[in-house]
This record gives sequence, structure tokens and C-alpha cells, in this order.
Amino acid sequence: KEKKEKAEKEKQDKDKSPSAGNNNNSNTGVTDNYKNDQQGRMNQAKANYDAQQSSKALADNLNQGGQDFMASTIFDMDNLLGGSTFLDSHFGLNLTISPLHVANVPLYADISQYISGSQAFGSTGTSAITFYGYCFDAELYLLNNRYGFLKGLGGYRKAYSYLGGAYSQNNNLDEFVYGGEAGLGYDKWKAFAGYQKGSRDVMYSFDDYSNPYGSKTIGGTASYHYTRLSAGVVFHYDDDEKERYIKAAYLQEKPDYTDKAIRGLVLSSRTWLDISVEYFPNYPYAGSAHYTITDKGKPALWCVNIGKAFTLFKGRYNN
Repeated sequence: KEKKEKAEKEKQDKDKSPSAGNNNNSNTGVTDNYKNDQQGRMNQAKANYDAQQSSKALADNLNQGGQDFMASTIFDMDNLLGGSTFLDSHFGLNLTISPLHVANVPLYADISQYISGSQAFGSTGTSAITFYGYCFDAELYLLNNRYGFLKGLGGYRKAYSYLGGAYSQNNNLDEFVYGGEAGLGYDKWKAFAGYQKGSRDVMYSFDDYSNPYGSKTIGGTASYHYTRLSAGVVFHYDDDEKERYIKAAYLQEKPDYTDKAIRGLVLSSRTWLDISVEYFPNYPYAGSAHYTITDKGKPALWCVNIGKAFTLFKGRYNN
């Protein structure tokens, strides 16, 4: 009995000893450290998520700017390149249809005078033929953000004029053009440069049957290619989630039948309608002179387009 009481007393003394308390405290500390570590990890994950959402909202704010004439993103280079606003890229395709296209093209015109069915004489005049028709222009944006843009261009212009009766006239103009433009700037202002290649096929035919003793015919044809360089500025004032701009550029065009580059200007705007005016003073005459040239004027090549732009597929525009 004494041995049993002694053993129980030793056990109680051991439980009350400092070493036992230290052991319990140690186990409690490990548990607390584990809980603190887990809580820390959860807090860090939440902070990372909040920062990511904040950065995304800020990028969207900067990139969209409330202007969205190309509304849905087809391809976002920003996500691919890890958040670079400068390289934010959005595809978009615009098509401009112009039902009113007026063009004035300098052309050599042979004049033949007939009397009683036989040619009496011939000469060559210099004419600037005015054509009326329509045109289609396309813009394919590969890069389009508040810092710059890169786009491909293409277009087709068809113009003609016809008159029957005593004065029979049959004129025709076909023009194809393609190229590209790149712009760099900030916010609403951008400087840009462009390069284009094109071709013009021109036919002019006029018959005068008003003289009962003879007739007179005037006609000429030309087919040539040209290259065009452009440099200018564009100012955006987008409103109501639509693209609005005014654009002015210096042009330099070189047709393949001369070594001289001709300087010109273009002014264009996009509001509810697209309006553009091109003007080249002293543009050299196209075609061939088969007779002695009787006059030498100072021709000008110009054209006016009035149409409407439509978006075929969309990518964000960032002002």
C-alpha cells in the first residue's frame, strides 16, 4: 500500500513539473504557427487577386476610354504580351461605300474632223476628263490603340459618263489601289505615313454629229500604274461611341509614264458621312499624242468622294 501511494505521488509531481508544461506549450505553439501560416497564405492570395482585378480595370479604362466604335474584341494582344498598353492590338475591318465619286483625269485626246465620210485633218488636244461614279474602300486594322495604329488599305473606283444623241459621249475610268498606313502619337493626335500602289485605266470618246457636212470625233485612252507616298496628321474627336476624325496629308504620286513625282494634298473627314478631296496640280497628261499637239494647258488631277463607312467586324478603338 505504501509503494502504491508513493507511485501515485511521484506521478502527480511529474504532471506538475515545468518540463510537462513546456511540452504542452510547445504543442500549442506549433498549432498556432500552422494556423497563422494558413491565414497568411489566404490573405496573400486575396491581395494578389485584388491587385490583378484592379490592374485589369485600370487597363480597360485606359484602353477603352469610353469610345467603342469597334465594340467587340476579336484579338487582344495585351493579354498575350502580359499587359503592355502600347502593344494593345485589336483587329477591325471598315468598308466605305461612296455612291458619289467624281474624278478629273488629264488625258491626251486625238481630234479627227471628217467631211463627207473622209478624214479632213487631225490634231491632238489636252483634255481633263471628268468622270462620275462610285467607289469602295476598305480598312483592315492590325493595331489600333491610343498610341498608334497600323492598317492595310484597298479600294476600287469606277466612274463613267455617257451622252447619246447628236453628241455621243462614252467615257470610262477603272482604278484599283492598295497599300497601308502607320500612325504614332498620343491620345487624339497622331502623325502618320502611308504607301500605296494603284492603276488607272481611262477611256475618253466623244462624237459630234451636229454638222450635216461632216462629223468630229475626239478620243483617247491610257492605262498606267502609280505609286503614292503620304504623310500627315489625324485628329480624333470621337463621340456617341462612333469614330470621328479630321485628316490632312501631303501626297507624292509618281505615274509610271514619267520620271517626275507630282505633289498633292488630301483632306478627309469621318462623321456621319465620309468625305475626301484629293488635288494634284500640274499632273502630266496620260496617253499618247498621235497628231500635233494644238494646246498645252496646265491640267489638274482631282477627285471627290462622299460615302458612308460600315464596320464588318469589330475590335476596340482606343482614343
